[in-house]
Order: sequence, then C-alpha cells, then structure tokens
Amino acid sequence: MATQRFPVEAAHVMMFARSVGDPNPVYVDPEQAGGPCLAPPTFGIAADHFDPDYERRPRPGVPWFGSGARPISVEGGSQQPTGGGSGFHAQEHFTYHRALRVGDVLFGSVRAGASWHKQGRRGGKLSFREHLTDYCDADGTPVLTLSWVDVLTERVVDGGDAGSGEATAAASPAVAADGEALDTAPDPVRLRGGKLLPGAVHEQVLVEDLKRTQIVMYAGASGDFHPMHSDEAYAQAMGMPGTFAHGMLTMGITARALTDLAGDGVLADYGARFAAQVWPGDTLTARVTLAGVVLRAGSRLARLDVTTTNQKGETILTGRAHARI
Repeated sequence: MATQRFPVEAAHVMMFARSVGDPNPVYVDPEQAGGPCLAPPTFGIAADHFDPDYERRPRPGVPWFGSGARPISVEGGSQQPTGGGSGFHAQEHFTYHRALRVGDVLFGSVRAGASWHKQGRRGGKLSFREHLTDYCDADGTPVLTLSWVDVLTERVVDGGDAGSGEATAAASPAVAADGEALDTAPDPVRLRGGKLLPGAVHEQVLVEDLKRTQIVMYAGASGDFHPMHSDEAYAQAMGMPGTFAHGMLTMGITARALTDLAGDGVLADYGARFAAQVWPGDTLTARVTLAGVVLRAGSRLARLDVTTTNQKGETILTGRAHARI
C-alpha cells in the first residue's frame, strides 16, 4: 500500500460505522463524543481508499479480475499467487497511540515486519509476512499502527480470508501471549460494563442473518472490493460455494462488543486472527472475557480476550484487546 494522506471525514466515519452495524452515537454526534466524532476501532483499514494503486479496487485502464460479460475475467490475473499455492489474510492488529477522530489527517508510511515459515498439514509449507503501516498526524506524532499478516501456502487450499484454519492458527504472535505479566486477581476493574473481576464474561449477539447487502456496504466503506466478497461468478470460479464476508468485516463487527464493554476511545490495541469464513445468513456472537490487568509503560490496561462464533458454534475469529483503565 502506498497511502500518503488519509483524512478522517465525518461522512466516511458514519458509513463505516453503519457497515459494521455499530449504532454508537459517538461516531455521528459530536456532543455524544465530547468533541469531534470518534472513529470505530477498525476504521484505519479504510485508508485503502486513498491508495491510488490499491489492487482490490477497479481502476480506469487497469484490467479487473472479476466477472463481466463472461462468467469470469482473468485478464488481470486472479490474485492467486503463482506456483500453485494460494494466499490468505491471516491476522490484523491495530495499535492506538491515541483515539482517532473526525478532522484528523494522517500520513502513512509502510515498512516490512517479521517473516517466518511453518509446515502445514494441508497447504504444505506456510510462509508468513507481516506488513506494517505507521500513521502520524501533521506534526509527526504517532496516532495508529496497523499490522497485516498474510500467508502463502505451498499448495492450494480453500481460498479467501481465513481460508486455512491451520494457517491462521500459526500466525503472528500479535494476539498470542505477549510476555506481559498478567494480574488475574486485582481489585475490581471499572469498565463501561461496570466493576468487573477477572474471569467476567460479556456475551453479545453482533449480527443475525448477515445480509449480502451489509457485505457490500462494508466493501464500499472500507475500500476492499475484492470480488470474492461480492461477485458470485468469481467466487464460484475460484472454487468457493459463493461469496463470503471480509475477515475485516468480522473484526469490525466484533469490535462493537469490546467498546460496549470497555468504553469509547479507550482501546490501546486490538488484534484478531481469522479462523473461518463468514457466510451470508450467518449469526455471529462475541464472547469477551476480562482476563486480568497488565502494566505497560506505567499504565494499567485491562486485557480482553474475545472469541466470535457462528450459529453452529464454530469459531470464526479469536482476538485480544487491551483497554486503558
């Protein structure tokens, strides 16, 4: 991604909040936000709109790999890696140096992160790559850091976000044990959800009977128009039963459970792994557990572990966030 300038605009924030199904008034009403409206936790991914060369958006004069008059067009390639393998978005992680608000103008710089390999059961050798984007304000003060982890399999497995459970299980340590000492027996932690002790669980239905229209809304708000999420002919040509939701839509929907419990603008970070696809018609439920309290740079943070499941009880997403308390 070659994003240079990322303005945070009121209409864009409103559309993004709608697309992830979050009616929180702090995203649309400055009075409720106590100042300029806040942006939803995963809004940073929408910087893709401002990348002029973003490959998941049709561009004038550039062949698009989705379907047109024919069932599928492959002039521009299928975005499947060469060599017989396939690629997946395995994990995303956000670090919030401060809350993101309407009126902010961010400037992004991209750098390579870690890379590593593991041996998979179905896909052969799994090659992981981390891509980091640092966003600062006009003064050069850090605001947001995004970490995108993708995995390339040696052999083709079912494709798309979360296409390989074994791949995502082996992903980056961003949501694994982070080495910070966890106090599991502190005094009650004051969150928006009340005074809670470690082990307390917050369960919340996020969406019932997910509609294809919401998936399209998310594509428009996020800027990710990959045809796997909106083009039935393309998805079927790629071996899928049909279109499915973006992994980042699931992460954005899940974020609502975190902010409903912890509060607005208090997250220090939020990371997630994509364990399986989400299909139109799915009902998603998040289960957030207050794991304890960690001390980081002199600040106390509540650690929140989250799992999102579908109506069959299948795990769709696992994640972790830390909230300032």
